[in-house]
This record gives sequence, C-alpha cells and structure tokens, in this order.
Amino acid sequence: MKEDLHLHTCFSTDSNAIMSESVEVAIERGLGRIAFTEHWDADYPERYREDLRQAAGDDWEKYHPDFDARPLFTFDIEAYFKELEKMRRIYGDRITILSGIELGLRPQRPDLVKLYREAVDKYRFDVVLGSVHLVNDEEPYYPEAWFKYGADRLIEEYFKNMLDCVKEYDFFTSLAHMDYVVRYVPEELIDCTLEEYFKGVCAKNEKIIDEILKIIIKRGQALEINTKGAFTRLKHVHPSDEIMERYRLLGGTRLTYGSDAHYSKLVGDGIYGV
Repeated sequence: MKEDLHLHTCFSTDSNAIMSESVEVAIERGLGRIAFTEHWDADYPERYREDLRQAAGDDWEKYHPDFDARPLFTFDIEAYFKELEKMRRIYGDRITILSGIELGLRPQRPDLVKLYREAVDKYRFDVVLGSVHLVNDEEPYYPEAWFKYGADRLIEEYFKNMLDCVKEYDFFTSLAHMDYVVRYVPEELIDCTLEEYFKGVCAKNEKIIDEILKIIIKRGQALEINTKGAFTRLKHVHPSDEIMERYRLLGGTRLTYGSDAHYSKLVGDGIYGV
C-alpha cells in the first residue's frame, strides 16, 4: 500500500492546499493512506512575517484570513480535527486519513519540549514529524543565513542543532527531511555542483549524523524519505543515499514516506518512485 504521510493544507502558514482537494488527489493517485501533518513551529521568529507575506502571492489572504492575528507556523488544532473528521466521514471508505503534526524542533528550549509534549499527549496525533527548520534561530530558506555562516558551517550547525533536538524530543514518530537544508545553499558559496556538494555533506558530518541515527534507531523512531527534494534544484529525495546507507548499516529499518506537498496538486509526488 502506497502512502503519503507528510502533507500540508491551509492550516499551515505556508500552504494554500484545501484538505478535501488533497484527499481527492490522493485517491486519484491510488494512495491507500495519507496524513495531514500541519506545521507547528512555536515561537518562530516574527521578523520573517513580511518575507512570508511577500512570497505567498496575492490570494494568500483567501486561505489565511487570520495570518496577522496568529503566531507564524501555528494552527487551530480543534478546527483542524473538526475538518479531518469531516474528511473521514466523506472519504473514509476509499482511503485512510491519519491525523498529524510537524513539530519545528529547537535545541535548548525546555519550554517547547513541554509545550509540544503536552499537545501530543492531549491530541494523540497518529503521525508526529520532528523537523529542524531553523539554525540558531536563522531561517536557511533565505540567503542571509548562508552568507552569515558560510555553507559548510551552517550545515554543520544544522546537524548539531538536530542532534541536540533528537536528544531532547523523544516523542516524535519520524525524523523528517533530515538533510533538506542543503537544497537552499547559494551556488556562489560552493565550488562544485549542488549534487556533488549534497553527496559530500554526509562525509563532512558523519560522526554527528551517526549519533542522530543511533538515537532514533534505539528509540524505534522512523526516518522519513521525503520526496520533495526530487522536485527542487537538488533533484534528489531526502535524505541522501549516503545517509540512507549509514542508516541501514547502523541497523535502521523503520521508514515513513512523504511528499511534503503544500499544494493539493502535488500530493503523492514521487511516492511511486521510492
């Protein structure tokens, strides 16, 4: 059975997908199970609000009428579950629809550990993705962070942050897009192709990566195969082949699969290729 366990809708700050439309695309593509894993990056830096607004397009307010009233990358969990149950009533005889959340992990933040754990315990999400989106409170989606740190150092800091996070957050079910940060490195900061640089990331950070993998393997947490990278300038799923090989050698067997679709038309992209 093919599944896509990493989907976003307009409950996520950076998505304009409609849940019903995403379900229908999933059914059309023959998926047997999906999970709507909305972003929750508590205390995401407010300084990026205007950047997000400008990148969103003219119709953003149609999908996010509360954009200015709500903290970035949070969502109304009660309203989310109400819509999810509606989808289950309508489509439940054709596809399994799981609840989910994508937690934005931050190191040395016991307040976030407590907040996230309480939410996970209260709502009993079927899928809890653990993701590192920020590097020392810098957003690597934007080039400023890369020029501040330099490519190699920013990626090293990213993996160090991730190691601290997997030690502190023991309640996520799958570690999402483990090396996705590489897709945003500015070409002018590297002296090879992006594909070559991507392959070299594992070797440069092997010790840290191995520690991360050993922790999630010991706990029984899964590693996500995220297909979105294959449709970016990177042209490769996350994580890299090198990281996947390390995962296998260390005894890892648990995998989840997700397209990380933020638009309904992209649901299931790449799933049949992995």
